[in-house]
Amino acid sequence: MKTYKGIFFSFALYLVFSNICICQGISDDSLFSKIDVTLLSELHQKYSTYGVNVDKSIKNPKVAFGKIHDPYHTLAGCLIFIGSPETDYDKKMILGIYNIKTDSILWSIGFSPSGVLGEISETYEINNDGKVEIVLTFALEPAGLNQEVWVFNWDGVQGKLITQLDKYDHSVIVCNTDYGTSDDDGDGIDEIHGYWKNENDETEILTFSWNGLLYGKWGKTSKYFSKAK
Repeated sequence: MKTYKGIFFSFALYLVFSNICICQGISDDSLFSKIDVTLLSELHQKYSTYGVNVDKSIKNPKVAFGKIHDPYHTLAGCLIFIGSPETDYDKKMILGIYNIKTDSILWSIGFSPSGVLGEISETYEINNDGKVEIVLTFALEPAGLNQEVWVFNWDGVQGKLITQLDKYDHSVIVCNTDYGTSDDDGDGIDEIHGYWKNENDETEILTFSWNGLLYGKWGKTSKYFSKAK
């Protein structure tokens, strides 16, 4: 029975990943192939990339449920890509911005998710910093039910990881179901929420807030940090 469960889970992951590839812009495969070649040339490592063509995806319900936005027009004409190493799996994954017109990678950064099946879940202004935030999510094994969330920002020239990390360099933003965002304290900055079952098997709501530098598990909403400054 365990064998059948394993086969079923592997097949389910395959279906989910296939769906991600379709929704995340696999129709631009020639462009992603160019990115693969560039990464190999620059980093001497084979990566398989996928992601979203921003111009094609803005408010498109078939891509990230319509959550791709470009509030400052800093993503126009660009692909947002996730790169996964094909051979050396100890290598970090890559998030990057590729300009279609100039055929160049504008920016990229390595990071170490503990989950699999990463996707670009949202691009939007969520912390009122004047930059678009890029939110990635990864399914956590073994059941793939838990979700790991990563947040980056992009100003049109430079990007930055703005997620609190644990001692293993993994995101601390983890929840049992899909994350959500809302402005809890009316300061114009969204908090990130997710459900989690504690050691007593009780469901609680976790809140991850913006402290001015990072989104993390601070135990306070962002308004507290604004007042502290």
